Amino acid sequence: MAFMHTLNLLGLNCPIPQIKTKQALNQLPYGDYLKVWVSTYPCFESIIQISNSLGYTIISSGQISNGYEIVIKK
Repeated sequence: MAFMHTLNLLGLNCPIPQIKTKQALNQLPYGDYLKVWVSTYPCFESIIQISNSLGYTIISSGQISNGYEIVIKK
């Protein structure tokens, strides 16, 4: 059974969100999901690129009221 984990990185500047997202993905069991919230578009783009380069699947991504949201499947 897959679980959804949430990582709230709103208000943090690059490269902290990228580092914390990569750390969280490394600890996540395969098949689980990670929902990441970030404040800036550069962080948003970078996390998508990192996730893709590591072979993970972007389930959804887009703008939310106070930043950006990315849902990643490990």
